[in-house]
Order: sequence, then C-alpha cells, then structure tokens
Amino acid sequence: MTGQPNFPGNLVFDVTNLEVTAEPGWTPTNVVKKSDAFDVAVTFTGSGGIWVLLEMVSDLVGVDVVAKATVSFEGIGADADEEDFSGEVSLTLVGSPYAIPITIPGNTLDAGVYIVACFVTLEFDTGVGAPVPLPGVVGHFKGLGATQEVLSIYEH
Repeated sequence: MTGQPNFPGNLVFDVTNLEVTAEPGWTPTNVVKKSDAFDVAVTFTGSGGIWVLLEMVSDLVGVDVVAKATVSFEGIGADADEEDFSGEVSLTLVGSPYAIPITIPGNTLDAGVYIVACFVTLEFDTGVGAPVPLPGVVGHFKGLGATQEVLSIYEH
C-alpha cells in the first residue's frame, strides 16, 4: 500500500514514485558520486470529491493545503550513515499528479549503499500559528522507481 485513504469517488491518495531525476553522472541514475549534488522527486496523486475540495480550498480560500515529503536514506552495514531530506508543495486546481523535487547536496551522504524510502503527509497552513495535519492522509514509497532497490554513493 503506497497511500491512504482509498475511498474511490471520495478521496484516494497515492504516492506513486520516488526517483533520481537529475544527477551529473552516467546511467544508471542510482549510482552517484559523493561530491555531486543530485535531485530526487516524490510523485503523488489524489482524486475524488474530497480531493478536489482540498485543491479548491488551497487555491481559492487562502488556506494552503501543503503536501510534505520526507525522503530517508538509510545506509546498509555497520555504522552506516542515515539522513533525511524534505520538501513540500501546495495543492492547486491544476491537479494531479504532483511532484515534490528535493535536492541532495554533495558530500552529505557517506560513500556506501542506501535503502531509500519516502513518506508524504498533508496539512493545512493558514500562515498564522502552526500548520494543522490532515489526519489519516499519508503515503509512502520504497525504492527508486519500479526496478531500482538501492542508491549507491561512490567516492573517487
């Protein structure tokens, strides 16, 4: 399961992909030089009447409905590095699918092999006080796309 809730016609939320979208090396895109920055993108969709209402509220009322993504890099092996990076996007009437781009700065991950996963939540942000989470709307994705299980960071 990559997202919830799943009430067809009313509210369906699904995190559909996590991938390296830009990096300075050659393919495959899951092998990156330690000193180079690279970009990842978390993609998600929403549908149903409640989803459309959330997009309208975010676009028209002045209350942003914000999707927040956290991408976790968990190193494999003893004393392996673990890092989290985050990004966000506001919902709009333009609609699904949405992408949250996140830049991973060079030299922030140690050389090694990483399991990569993300989770996405929604919250209301009025600009006054702390944002309010939208309960029960959460999605996740593990791996990089459909076929890449891990990310390799190398050093030369």
